[in-house]
Amino acid sequence: MKTLTAARAARLASTAATGPDRGVLARRAWRLLLAAGDAGDREAIDAVWHQWLREPRQDAFDALRRWRPGFVREVCSLAVSPTVGPASRARMAAICVEQGIAPDDAAERVVFHLLTGQFEKVHDSDPALLAEGYQTADPALRAMLRDALAADGDFDLPGFSARTTSPTTRPDSSPATSPRPATGTACGGSPRNCRCARRSRPCAGSTTGAPTTRRGGRCSRGWPAATLT
Repeated sequence: MKTLTAARAARLASTAATGPDRGVLARRAWRLLLAAGDAGDREAIDAVWHQWLREPRQDAFDALRRWRPGFVREVCSLAVSPTVGPASRARMAAICVEQGIAPDDAAERVVFHLLTGQFEKVHDSDPALLAEGYQTADPALRAMLRDALAADGDFDLPGFSARTTSPTTRPDSSPATSPRPATGTACGGSPRNCRCARRSRPCAGSTTGAPTTRRGGRCSRGWPAATLT
């Protein structure tokens, strides 16, 4: 099969975005893109990805999940990235909840659940993971996490901050090059004490945050290259 040019792939993606059930041209454009994407055509895959960012559709989601190995991680990243506009971030978060997707890393996942308002999952997680996620976050993400935690008066923010910033040493008493995960929780002992974890409505700042990239053997939050507005 002949590969598509970037311009043609973009035109087909725009035409197909009207939906597979909304006209002959849209259905034909989508069939062409599917065939090209399944054949590994990067222009087709990129065109569907960029169109999906503007207009998410289930059929495109399913195709992109097959075509892009890091697709789930990218979507989770966009759902909590501060470089993404609030409306788009909330839309990505809703897609993550609907599709039941989340980051693979345990600490990253609990941070993701907190920042996307999935408080019952935070409640069911290991209490140490939130502190670990906070420790490994960059300053911008730490501020977002504090905003999310501060939305409920039951959170012991001063105690949480003290536990996650206190100096630690390695078992051989040599200075640690990076802090160890704290064992405290944002709720002063157990997430079960937190109203935020029991209620269904998201707290303020619940769709801000970021995924992680590896640095120095630990996770450091960073943002995907794709940016929404």
